[in-house]
Amino acid sequence: MTARRVRLASGGAVLEVELLGGAGGLTARCAGREITLWVSPLGAGACAVDLGGRRRVVHYAADGGAVHLQLDGQVYVFRLAAAAADVSRALTHQQDLRAPMPGQVTRVFVEAGQEVAPGDPLFAVEAMKMEHVVRAGSAGRVARVHAGPGARVDAGEVVVEVEDR
Repeated sequence: MTARRVRLASGGAVLEVELLGGAGGLTARCAGREITLWVSPLGAGACAVDLGGRRRVVHYAADGGAVHLQLDGQVYVFRLAAAAADVSRALTHQQDLRAPMPGQVTRVFVEAGQEVAPGDPLFAVEAMKMEHVVRAGSAGRVARVHAGPGARVDAGEVVVEVEDR
């Protein structure tokens, strides 16, 4: 498990956050609290976050030394007290791509060993007649495909693993 320590400033407060990425999701430790969540890229500037079985869409943008997050209609602005590249690497360390919802894998667009670029479609999951295509968040190589078309998956279940280049 890779750990990164970052300092985020919001308003007048500075938060010391430890980010741990691994096969179990992304864990954030701050002020004596620990939260584990799954992050799935949705495309440029958006990701799905599963926290305790509740899926939420987060839109984000970096502007110089600030990160803007939009969640549930609210915008939060954090100034980075650490290098932006450290935060970016910590947030994108999670390269196993998980089912965003329980359902059935309808298509797999990649195979083990294949190179992918940011935004490339990896697989699709369907539930209640809605299909969601999961795309690569960064460049890499497909290490393993865990589930093929027709497989039933739970929310947060690993479907594809992508290794960084």
